Amino acid sequence: MNPTTTLLGGQEIEVTHLDGTSEVVKVRQLPIKDLPRYQAVFEDEAKTVELFCENPAGWSDSLAADSFLKILELGEKLNLDFLAQYAARSKARRERIMPGLMDKILDQALRSTNSPPGLPSKPV
Repeated sequence: MNPTTTLLGGQEIEVTHLDGTSEVVKVRQLPIKDLPRYQAVFEDEAKTVELFCENPAGWSDSLAADSFLKILELGEKLNLDFLAQYAARSKARRERIMPGLMDKILDQALRSTNSPPGLPSKPV
């Protein structure tokens, strides 16, 4: 990670909106306090882009596709490795408190996914 990026809290880039206007936004290197929010939304690209730029819900809908992708790619470059480390620490903490719980949840999810339609899955 570039030390200047860390010092500045992210990188500024110019983005274009669907209406043709442009603006400069900061794609943030998320502070530790925002990692739980990132973990909660990381599969929702629109919410992730809004979190990276600290903009309100719906803001990402105004972006041109190339600008949306530019923000997403830079934000993931700045944050995804740290999120993976955070998730691993969280998983280890949960495992210490509730041994085997995550394996049971995963097993149940796999059973319900593999059950034929209309048949109940096996209980845990």
